[in-house]
Amino acid sequence: MSTEDASARYNYAPGPAQLPTEVVAEAAQAVRSFPPHGRSILELSHRSTDFNAISEQAEGDLRTLLALPDDYAVLFLNGGARVHYALWVQNLSTPGDRLGLVDSGFWSRQAIAEARKLRDVRVLPESPDPADYADLSPADTDGLDFLHYVSNETLTGLSMPTPQAACPLVCDRTSDFLSGPSDIRPYVLCYAGSQKNFGTAGLTVLVIRRDCLREETGLAPGLSYAVQARTGCLYHTPPIYAWYVSALMLRWIRDQGGLEEMERRAQARADLVYSCIDASSFYANPIAPRARSRMNVCFTLADPELEIPFLQQAETAGLIGLRGHKVIGGMRASLYNAMPVAGAEALVEFMRDFERKA
Repeated sequence: MSTEDASARYNYAPGPAQLPTEVVAEAAQAVRSFPPHGRSILELSHRSTDFNAISEQAEGDLRTLLALPDDYAVLFLNGGARVHYALWVQNLSTPGDRLGLVDSGFWSRQAIAEARKLRDVRVLPESPDPADYADLSPADTDGLDFLHYVSNETLTGLSMPTPQAACPLVCDRTSDFLSGPSDIRPYVLCYAGSQKNFGTAGLTVLVIRRDCLREETGLAPGLSYAVQARTGCLYHTPPIYAWYVSALMLRWIRDQGGLEEMERRAQARADLVYSCIDASSFYANPIAPRARSRMNVCFTLADPELEIPFLQQAETAGLIGLRGHKVIGGMRASLYNAMPVAGAEALVEFMRDFERKA
């Protein structure tokens, strides 16, 4: 295998993430010729019956995967999830509402900063140690109207369980959405960018309880969840191609065995890499086992001077995207839905071999 061929073998980047080869092949074919008319999907009208079939299939598969009740709406919106750090506050809450936001790391702090521009917020946990987030109790959230949290912190590889809150939950699920079964009932809103577990960049999916769709928000119509729901997310031209790729991914997840199978694979991949780290003094992961992410396995090398050779040799071996976030450095293996278990096995084999030769 040439270096060029190997470099595309496994992509551990935090997003846009690796996609299944069959999804890439079908998406590529649709760019050239999308049935039944033979024109490119890039030319497809969002008002056409062909696109309507795509959107209906995507929503139907998502509803099936999540066992979603009828009292929840699904929105496929253009852009990234980060904008919703402000939009959820403006769409769901009113001045005077009591908002709680969990501080569990980098992305949750971005959400806190945006919410503070709009409302008074209470940051949880109230102790200086954000690791205490896992021990939040209903008493901590008593008196709040909403509690927002980030379910998976991609920078550090820290996963947060569903809080047992005394108020409705709002969650940024971008990094672990559709990676396993979950109960939607505690949530009034979950949102997730598609580029990690179920598609490519450019699309964010929202699952929102219908009674939270407020018409009078003072927002421009395109930023209103209620308007987007009422217009079928066609208030303006949506990101048709990104929506289509997500439709392919949702079908792929369904055909692979659904969220139970995604969870089984996720656990298998993560266990392989964490076991390698824990068995070695050469690699280290600082996250307590109970809070470790299955999606983003972060680790450091005992000698930081070896990080560049590690990354260079990994790329030569066909393992790309392992550089950690620029804020904290180190290594990060993102193991999203499309990553086969063989990808985790290949990474572990490389890590052990690199350690032996170092």
